[in-house]
Amino acid sequence: MIKRVGDSSIPSIPPDERRLLVVEFKVVAASLIKDLDREEKDAKDMHLLIAWEEGTSVFTRFGFADIEHSRDYPKNVFPRVQRYLEDTRTGAQVQVLLLKPIIDEELRKIAAAK
Repeated sequence: MIKRVGDSSIPSIPPDERRLLVVEFKVVAASLIKDLDREEKDAKDMHLLIAWEEGTSVFTRFGFADIEHSRDYPKNVFPRVQRYLEDTRTGAQVQVLLLKPIIDEELRKIAAAK
């Protein structure tokens, strides 16, 4: 279970599938854009994308931005999310948790403590 900023308590188990949160996993976040452009996946159906790094894309319909510009900010943001992916045609937004910056930050803390 993941508790978002703004959630008042630990999320309970949803009574049915309609209330489940959908999480997508990719090595490079931008690789999801190809799936979205081919309509194999829909950004409106996703809540969180977890990826190692952001990457880039040639598709102008989709773009990454800082989470502070998201309509979910600040009340419904997953912990440590700094970016989001937006479908400019539909307005759908998917929060993006990038792991590489988090790991790099933790490694810097460890190195500084030595």
